[in-house]
Amino acid sequence: MKNPNSKRKKQDIFSVATKLNKELVEEVIRLSDLHHKTSGALFKTQVPVRKRKSFYSAADWVRAQDSAPNLPKIGLEDFIATLSHEQRIELMDLAWLGRNDGPPGTVRQSLESLVKHARKLYNPGGYASYLIHKPLGRYLKIASGLSPTDIVLDEVEIEMRLGL
Repeated sequence: MKNPNSKRKKQDIFSVATKLNKELVEEVIRLSDLHHKTSGALFKTQVPVRKRKSFYSAADWVRAQDSAPNLPKIGLEDFIATLSHEQRIELMDLAWLGRNDGPPGTVRQSLESLVKHARKLYNPGGYASYLIHKPLGRYLKIASGLSPTDIVLDEVEIEMRLGL
């Protein structure tokens, strides 16, 4: 007989994303955070201040990142390159999920849908370069905190539920 006072262990995202584990994702988060911290500092020194423009384009960020020979993106890019085909797909899916790009439903349903979508788009050489220019650490931290039974809502659904 089960003890009614015993608590069931809450499933985490890695019970659905089975090709990755928490340690691999934590390393990607660490490398991504290092990359973006360094590139932010580099950006301030590499990109000239523009008169009359208070913002910079994504192309400016990429140019600044690519112009630095010692930027930690190499560590992130090399680490992602060591992942298997399926691990890279799940990494992309977790990033999309953390960015709230999944379809509405449970996290499990959303992740399953994203896996199918990522397999259609998979480009072995393109994932690393795509991911290193995203705030991957932030997206993965969000996704890592999800449970398979959590509900994913898109912005329209949230606004409808709030009556906006």
